[in-house]
Amino acid sequence: MTTTGVPCKLFPFLSNATVPIVLTYQNKDWKVLYHGENLKNKRCDIGWRDFEIDNDLKIGDACVFELRECGDEKLKFRIQILRVDFPGELLAKNGGTDVFPIGI
Repeated sequence: MTTTGVPCKLFPFLSNATVPIVLTYQNKDWKVLYHGENLKNKRCDIGWRDFEIDNDLKIGDACVFELRECGDEKLKFRIQILRVDFPGELLAKNGGTDVFPIGI
């Protein structure tokens, strides 16, 4: 089973319970299970692997999560995927590197 951690900066905005998440990318939805009860290790698991496979995510790709709905019963995110092959000239122009990506 593949899991992904949730960045600490998002903790104050998300539920402290286990709730379903709907991820939307290019008009398709994936159902993922979010575990928020552990205050130091919030994560997504069931369903995340399907999202990874269906969207051919690679090491170095970045996902931008736009919170669309936040509640104790459900979370919804619209996703944008920035591929690892993002043009280098754009990274350099905006101050990003492969170690310190562009802040959006």
